[in-house]
Amino acid sequence: MKKLIFIALLICIKSIANAQQLSISNPNAPDRVGERVLSFSCPLDGIAKKDLEVWVYYSTNKSDLASENCPRGRASCSKIAGDPSKMLCKFYFPHQDHDKPNIIHPEELGGAEPPTEDNMRDFIFQLQKNSSIKQAHTICFTDKSPKIINSPSLVYYKVVRERKATKRTSDIFEFTMPRVFVIGYMGDSYASGEGAPYSGSDKWDDDFCHRSEKSGGMRGINKLIERRRDLVVRVINTTCSGAKIGHIIHNRQVKGNSSRKPQLEQIEDWCKANNRDNIDIMLMGVGGNSMGFVPLAKAAIVGPIEKVATKQSVVFDFDKESGNTVNLLRELPGKYDTLNYFLENQNYSIGKVLMMNYPNMLHGQGNELCNNDFINSLLKDPINLFSCFPKPETNLLFNHINLFKSILTDLNEAIRNASERHGWELIRISAINSHGLCNCKEPYFNTTISSSITQGDLDGAIHPNSDGYMELYRDNVYSVLKEAVSEVQQKEYVERRKNAIQDAKAEAKRKMDLQIAKTVARKKLQERYKAELSTKAETQLDTLKFDLPKNTQPAKVNLKHNDDPRPKSNVDDKD
Repeated sequence: MKKLIFIALLICIKSIANAQQLSISNPNAPDRVGERVLSFSCPLDGIAKKDLEVWVYYSTNKSDLASENCPRGRASCSKIAGDPSKMLCKFYFPHQDHDKPNIIHPEELGGAEPPTEDNMRDFIFQLQKNSSIKQAHTICFTDKSPKIINSPSLVYYKVVRERKATKRTSDIFEFTMPRVFVIGYMGDSYASGEGAPYSGSDKWDDDFCHRSEKSGGMRGINKLIERRRDLVVRVINTTCSGAKIGHIIHNRQVKGNSSRKPQLEQIEDWCKANNRDNIDIMLMGVGGNSMGFVPLAKAAIVGPIEKVATKQSVVFDFDKESGNTVNLLRELPGKYDTLNYFLENQNYSIGKVLMMNYPNMLHGQGNELCNNDFINSLLKDPINLFSCFPKPETNLLFNHINLFKSILTDLNEAIRNASERHGWELIRISAINSHGLCNCKEPYFNTTISSSITQGDLDGAIHPNSDGYMELYRDNVYSVLKEAVSEVQQKEYVERRKNAIQDAKAEAKRKMDLQIAKTVARKKLQERYKAELSTKAETQLDTLKFDLPKNTQPAKVNLKHNDDPRPKSNVDDKD
């Protein structure tokens, strides 16, 4: 009787434990490069979604999960089409780009479905930028005691579903945090952000290179970071104003008494310092200095101005520079081929190369080409003469506008052809826009006057200003970049799975070969043992033979008549 009561008690305890156990399904932990999102299906058990909260507890220490002070955050959940018994939940592990990534939209708090990811990203962006919105919706930020866990740490997590004071807890799961996604960024002044300095005394992140976060490439990268809370990114920015293709590959860039290593070498130094052997995406914008476009433009713009300002001879010789540009343009395809060779033969691998071409600064309002007729019509308004560009600036650039148009077209054509030859993804910045050098009302490019005002020198002339990098570059870079990230993640994931399968096969073959070798060795040992026993037996037999005295033969056994064991008979033996 006591035994039956004990068994019934155990069954009761087990039933209570099962009732408190939460059985999540389809848990997908981060497993792709840079990924920081966890998704899973959580049962509703007939309870309305708005009455439930789903939390994820996580730590690198398994025992921490038992504490209420454990790092945790509330997951965002939505209905699953065709399955009213479950909801799909997502949780984002905090990282350097989003230290509090888990946010519940006010509409979801009221029981509505969470907004689309794009709308949620816009909402997050507004929360991060607008303090008043942040104060009004502080409840939206759900991360408590957030902890950034880096690769390759082992992470433990559990899911807790709460309904008022009732909690149900899942089993504990584990995974290894994937490595960060790395973007290398190389190039010249159009890549570094020349023409868009910061306000104040510290105008550049790097004074030597005139490098700025306002550059087009960095605006695109930062948009990716802002809108991908599931992705953690590292950027190695080596862009430098004045860089040629040679400065990317193997030449030091020298200015006065200072210099910089080749940009590929700078990235290699980062890889060594961080124990990395790969760059996931290499974003580039280079070639204009290598074929003389910028020197030619300076000869057209800066030369006449400096002549007027200094009353000295023209600093740049336009005819000489135009001849050099035509010759260098012929050499540009070979230089891009050399660049690709070096990209493919670094001590680190590159997942994908993205190449930006150059923006078109030669059109004004109404997409009118900035020729002298158009310029003269603008200069009838005295405001344009002083606010947009001085008269000397129009002498050569706009007199030779067709030459510049041809050269810019050929430069971008060379970039397009090189991208096709070498499998680079082209980011097209070159579309005609109405905000070129001769748009005085809404310019996207610096003239000598605006360059002097914003950065205190003429280096920013003919380069995009802050608005130009924003409007011409950001979205174009972002749209290509986000697709490239997904492609590289998938490619790396497939390659890693393929390698894992190959490693598993190799390990299985190794074990099988080892087992076969053991079997063969065992068989040989048995045969050897049998042979040794046989040899030993023969030796012992021979020893017995040789131990007998000489001339001694084994005794013959002769049975006498009287020794016959058979019973005696009265029959006469003679018969």
